[in-house]
Amino acid sequence: MTGGKAGDGSVKDEDGKSPGDRKRKAVHAIIIEQISTGEVSFMNIGFGFYPGGKRKALTMSYDDGQVHDRKLVEIFNRYGIRGTFHLNSGRFDTDVFLKSTEIRDLFEGHEISAHTLNHPYLTILPGDMVATEVLEDRKNLEELAGYPVRGMSYPFGAYSQELVEILPFLGIEYCRTVNSHFGFQLPDDFLAWHPTCHHKQGLMEKAEAFRKIGKWAQMPLLYVWGHSFEFEWDKNWDLIEEFCKTVSGDEDVWYATNIEIADYVKAMKSLKFSVDRKIVHNPSAQDVWISVDGEPCRIEAGKTVRL
Repeated sequence: MTGGKAGDGSVKDEDGKSPGDRKRKAVHAIIIEQISTGEVSFMNIGFGFYPGGKRKALTMSYDDGQVHDRKLVEIFNRYGIRGTFHLNSGRFDTDVFLKSTEIRDLFEGHEISAHTLNHPYLTILPGDMVATEVLEDRKNLEELAGYPVRGMSYPFGAYSQELVEILPFLGIEYCRTVNSHFGFQLPDDFLAWHPTCHHKQGLMEKAEAFRKIGKWAQMPLLYVWGHSFEFEWDKNWDLIEEFCKTVSGDEDVWYATNIEIADYVKAMKSLKFSVDRKIVHNPSAQDVWISVDGEPCRIEAGKTVRL
């Protein structure tokens, strides 16, 4: 035996294989043999649907909680667009910011989410101050919203791996960055959730591309972010109005908040299948849609289903 260490910490033998490597290879060989001989057959299961069997999703994400959110919400509501508003509760009732008394009613049907108490650069704060900024904002917002606040966006878009690791301990389940990827994919990590684009980054072109996506795409998501005050500054409220009109009313699109998307993906990944994929249990509190032989199939919350 050599003295080298494998990636899993075990000792490698002379051909560079660890016991763990050999076990994995053996298990893989057994599975392949059982499939090829017909001893085990699998249902054709896919994960290409949002709630209601819809194939696409759209969500909006707006920061800071200035008074211009009022007009933005009115436009969203008119077209059935739903979004998430990341708010700094420490700024309420001051200058150009919303009044605390209007928060619950204004954002009814949308998501109220954290953006820290005072909008600092979290990456330069000591850990205890990060905790205060996040927890106090959550506490204030929850009192106004009437439900647990579990989402957030990074102030100034500034984040680090350390913050990604800290936030779950502060009750945060997703956090949006400002790093646009210009695609329609779901995030690899909900605590570093990169959006499709800012509304200044070719919004109408993205709307048209999203509209034309075919059924082959894997759960496409159009995620737009920004600040409502930018429409006021740039005198282009017509842009968001045109966008909402263009993307609204599509029966194949789920119009959702950020947390609804995060919750749904979590529920989807929590499904428990039998070895042959013919039985599935949904341990979550919400229905999940999968495909069986290419057709949508609803797995009800808390139920075990034979496919």
